[in-house]
Amino acid sequence: MSNKTTHTVFFSPTGTTRSVIQAISRGVGRESETVLDITRTAPSGTPTFSQEDLVVVGMPVYGGRLPTIAAERFQSLEGRDTPAVAIVAYGNRAYEDALAELCDLCAAQGFKVVSAAAFVGQHSFSSSEHPIAAGRPDQADLRQAEVFGRQLRGEIFGSLDLGQIPGTRPYAKQAMQPAPAATTANMELCIGCGKCAERCPVQCIGMDGKIPITQPDGCIWCMACVQTCPTGAREIALPKIHESAKRLHTHCQIRKEPVIFQPLEKQECHLPNQKEKMKTLIIFNHQPYDGSDVTWNGLRLAGQLAEAGQEVRIFLMSDSVDMARDACVPPPEYDQNLSDILKELIASGVPVRVCGTCMARCGIYKNQPYFQGAEKSTMPELAEWVVECDKVITF
Repeated sequence: MSNKTTHTVFFSPTGTTRSVIQAISRGVGRESETVLDITRTAPSGTPTFSQEDLVVVGMPVYGGRLPTIAAERFQSLEGRDTPAVAIVAYGNRAYEDALAELCDLCAAQGFKVVSAAAFVGQHSFSSSEHPIAAGRPDQADLRQAEVFGRQLRGEIFGSLDLGQIPGTRPYAKQAMQPAPAATTANMELCIGCGKCAERCPVQCIGMDGKIPITQPDGCIWCMACVQTCPTGAREIALPKIHESAKRLHTHCQIRKEPVIFQPLEKQECHLPNQKEKMKTLIIFNHQPYDGSDVTWNGLRLAGQLAEAGQEVRIFLMSDSVDMARDACVPPPEYDQNLSDILKELIASGVPVRVCGTCMARCGIYKNQPYFQGAEKSTMPELAEWVVECDKVITF
């Protein structure tokens, strides 16, 4: 069955889930796409979808579950054995029961789940003081989302076995929703623009002229108001959230990657005689511009392996850490910008980690920050990669 029209449905207070859904939609690339944003309100009437449609549904994960209000709004939709793709975005901790819950919700509304995935987005509690998956989904995540979307083109195969999806049934206990208001306005900084009220998905914030009025309860702790405030006037008021953010920042630093679930029928059809991907770890040690082509050749190899469909990982150590810094530029006599090549690999989905200890000890540009997509890492994480990979190559 070839599906003619793609519909995207999402609940996304801070925009992270929406960005993943949009990337998947770009990958699908079908015409006549419609967008149903249920972040602020439930859809009017009962939107109904047929077997010729493909519906991509995205929701964030709050405490291992779906936001109650998002699930309620989605129940306004009706599928008629309509193929659906279930997507959740979580803050690099765990998606727990949320993806299973979304798949069950889709099935209950008459949709046939044909694929599902969990992507990582910046945690709603993330801040400059305690960043948690900051900047995600990043270019590598969105590239994977587009590739996933391309896999949904053309013929739709059998439904997903929901037993494949991790989670417990009955689901874990839902965190209190609605909850006490998480934020308040610092009136010394507030300019009365009303953007916090515009973005609140549960209308917990209203405006009395230019003064924001926050309801004492009803909040879902999405922090959309904090992220959208142009002056930083919207502040987290609950000590409990500050404590959680600090704990998550400490314990959730290791980068997690998107997880995709597809029906066995489709996997067998698309991968009939294909060998399992080889995992190759490439470790760089040299200063990028040391008068030789050693580092450039290593990057070329990484690119060729990635283009061949193999899984490639890159780890920078010693003086090579400079390559992940914008401050590192080629000398006038060298015709290759190695940092730009590394960024292209990151954009194509190659994970890049950089030794955190070497950041302060090595290279010409000591203590300079790494650019986006190059993740600060540790020796234990390198050891994990060495164990997981089939081949380890050093340059």
